[in-house]
Amino acid sequence: MAQKRLSAKSKATKSAGAMRKHVGDAKKKSTFTKAKNSIERKARSNYIHSIEAAMASRVPSDQSSKLKIVKPAPVQRKKNMKKPLTRGRKRK
Repeated sequence: MAQKRLSAKSKATKSAGAMRKHVGDAKKKSTFTKAKNSIERKARSNYIHSIEAAMASRVPSDQSSKLKIVKPAPVQRKKNMKKPLTRGRKRK
């Protein structure tokens, strides 16, 4: 015999404590992708590139690779991240 309804009970029937604990679905956050293409970041990289080009013109071509002003930063790992939920699951 098939079950008619698999969804959880409505929030109105839950106690106050259970409603407080309920978080909801795990949604993908897009905060990291928004900052990458900002105008300020493009302007900064443009400025640095122009200075590096001016410095490289005064140095022999075999040493121009040493003139990098800004070194690429190591990728920072996220700490204390919760494990992603299985599809169809909700946090308490």
